Amino acid sequence: MNQPRTSRIRMRLMSSVIHRVTAVSVEIAQKDKGVGPHIQSGTGKLLSVNGILKRTMQR
Repeated sequence: MNQPRTSRIRMRLMSSVIHRVTAVSVEIAQKDKGVGPHIQSGTGKLLSVNGILKRTMQR
């Protein structure tokens, strides 16, 4: 009975953490244009990890 609720909470936590990380990295990219592309690829990796997590959580 508890399983779906805990996974839902975990998903919400993960998505909020990833949103925070992407927001921070976007801020850094705007401040320092030289590091921009590197950070963008990092956020892309994070987003793909988030997608994988969502898929595994749904199973």
